[in-house]
Amino acid sequence: MGGCLAGSCECLVDPSPGALRIGDVALVRLKGEFVAHRVVARMEDGSVVTKGDRCFHSDETSPPESIVGRVTGIVREGRLTTPIHWRPPISRLVALLSRVEAALWPRFGYPLRVVHRAWRLGILPSARPATDEDRRP
Repeated sequence: MGGCLAGSCECLVDPSPGALRIGDVALVRLKGEFVAHRVVARMEDGSVVTKGDRCFHSDETSPPESIVGRVTGIVREGRLTTPIHWRPPISRLVALLSRVEAALWPRFGYPLRVVHRAWRLGILPSARPATDEDRRP
């Protein structure tokens, strides 16, 4: 979730992983690192499948022991905030769209990547002009 949690910020976490629902943002330990990704599926054994909002593929299934808890907010520059897309019912809609994106990516990924890159380079019309940072490979 680099777009939302990039930079220096602190996550507020509710440490009761049993309360996780589809659409919640969970803090889990994946491959030795902590990541805050959206829950897109729950298994009966308590494990969850997560996916970053800007990622094209779902993460591996996280067993219950790797789940730290539900991220309830972030503190950045001394201010507490909860992004609107983290709150139900919007969070559930984002989770559904995220699952659809993950299902469609293997089939349509390359054309989408080409269009996205063209937009970032300023070849396609956009709401903002491309910057030097956008032009870096």
